[in-house]
Amino acid sequence: PDLSMELQEQLKRSFTELENSFITASQENDEHPAMHTAPAQAFAGSIVSEAIRMLRKFNPEATKEALSETIHGIVHTDALVGHLAERSQAALREYVPHDRAAWLAHDIESHAAAAK
Repeated sequence: PDLSMELQEQLKRSFTELENSFITASQENDEHPAMHTAPAQAFAGSIVSEAIRMLRKFNPEATKEALSETIHGIVHTDALVGHLAERSQAALREYVPHDRAAWLAHDIESHAAAAK
């Protein structure tokens, strides 16, 4: 995605902080195996919501399509999520499928709302 270096760094930093908080929470709930799928989806939803928030703040005039394309690019490009654990990347890519026909809605905000 065509994002400024500053925004890319902010996104990466924010994603890392979210991942660390979910890893900590997951370790605290290790005695509950049923909690592993839900945190992965919650983590992915948090990353997508944070990316939407940051992109909207950076460019409030972005269309739903432009926002959807940018988020799709972020999730499926190692440049912005490659530093995350493989499990985190997999959760994100499951939450935002590469094939947009598999999305639950036409735009990322509606897809994320439907996925919750």
